[in-house]
Amino acid sequence: MYMKKLILPILIWLLAINTNAQIAIPCDGHVTAIDVISAIPIEHIPTNFTDDIWGFPELIIDREVFFIHGLGGQGDEAGTVDISWSQASLWSELEYYINSHRPDYADISLDFAALELKGDLEGFDGADDNSILIAHSQGGIVSRRVDQYYVTGELGLEPRTFGGLVTFGSPHQGAMILNNRDDLVAWSGTSCEALTEGPLVEEVESSFFLDLLLSAADLDEFQTSICNYLENGIVPFVFKDYYSGITESYKVGSEQINALNEFVPEIPYVCFYGEETEPILWHTLTHVFPGHEPNNTLTYGMEPFGAGDDNALLEYADEMTNKYYLKYYSYDYLSDMYSELVYGVDLATIFCYMTVLCAVSATNSMNECRAISDAYKTGYDWFTEANTVWQGIIGAGSLVESSNTCYCMDWGPLGDVHPEEYEVEPGEDCITEDDDTDCTTWANYTWEVKASDGVVLVESASECQGQVAAAISRNMLGSNHFSMRNDENTELRLKELFSGLHGEFFATHLR
Repeated sequence: MYMKKLILPILIWLLAINTNAQIAIPCDGHVTAIDVISAIPIEHIPTNFTDDIWGFPELIIDREVFFIHGLGGQGDEAGTVDISWSQASLWSELEYYINSHRPDYADISLDFAALELKGDLEGFDGADDNSILIAHSQGGIVSRRVDQYYVTGELGLEPRTFGGLVTFGSPHQGAMILNNRDDLVAWSGTSCEALTEGPLVEEVESSFFLDLLLSAADLDEFQTSICNYLENGIVPFVFKDYYSGITESYKVGSEQINALNEFVPEIPYVCFYGEETEPILWHTLTHVFPGHEPNNTLTYGMEPFGAGDDNALLEYADEMTNKYYLKYYSYDYLSDMYSELVYGVDLATIFCYMTVLCAVSATNSMNECRAISDAYKTGYDWFTEANTVWQGIIGAGSLVESSNTCYCMDWGPLGDVHPEEYEVEPGEDCITEDDDTDCTTWANYTWEVKASDGVVLVESASECQGQVAAAISRNMLGSNHFSMRNDENTELRLKELFSGLHGEFFATHLR
């Protein structure tokens, strides 16, 4: 899986320093226009299909089915929670005449992983052209490379170990999050600064001794050192899977993913893809949050396919958003109250200025409240903008030029000015034949969001060579990149698959 280890748990941990804080009442203790529309995923309909020419298999007792993990995942040697496909694969074995296996591979490079997986498959006596590979995420790319080895004969003409491939959320057209991984790491640093600024400023300004000892520069240096260590020391280790050699192979536009997409398989493929609902950031990352991994039986119970509809992280994010807003609003209100006392023209101001201590204290309290309010506003803005930033990092969201606005100034004969404003199509310039009129063209942009599973775009996961045409959809609406290994959609798609609805080759008898 792509995001088994993420910086978000660290960021949420940073928020914990503010969880029990109380609002302190006494504060002394026009080039471009952008329209951000609601994030409604742009529909994508897969187009790359082939006729189902593979026949219905005979009854095979204990047909071999191999479940292949993705980036950062693990095979049979790991613990129950860490095995990427544990629940789904064991359920399949109980329900159908199959033997399920979960082989492993290293992520040194795509070819190395494919060679290792190929060798593992050939170690099973029952692996033949009736066997099926069911792969999640990166595992689908590795499996496609193994299939390519068999077709091209690059490593010799060994007998096949599988005759059909099924992928869940595999980035067949590349994963933009890998292209933007440096931006993702950098975001951890700016996120740290945004989320810690409010609690730190509040703690210092509310403490007489800390306020006395620490200047604004000292506080900024302290915060910067912490966040730099997080960004440059901790995060690179957390994200080490993202920088493994294999990930170079399926960035968007990479030579290897482009070459792999030119390869036409000789066996049936089925490519399932998730489509998570907004806000995709919180829905998706719920399942990498400690205790909410898709196969966690303590959270979702011993019965399989329980990982869907978990809003734990979304609810926590909403709670923290409200907390930051309340802090920002409260201190802003107090700052305005002190401002009226300092700059007002009523009797309260007059009486206050009759006492020097009152005037100085009110001014200091006003400045302290304003500093704390601004700091919490930074954190509040982070929460309100985080989902949009995530959309951009995974390649789902982008600014699209929607129109041009013409701003024209018509200079009249008496020196009077007649401004005019109107919109034209994208790329068109303002046209005027009047020598007394000056026009300027400014571009307008709209933030458009493509459908995704929260990590991989639908248009990437749904488009694969050799995919068997079927009247039934491969869309897993409501499933994200991680939950799709063990949610209700997973159960539905596996039942359809083994029933032959996605291609006769995959039909497998119930026990």
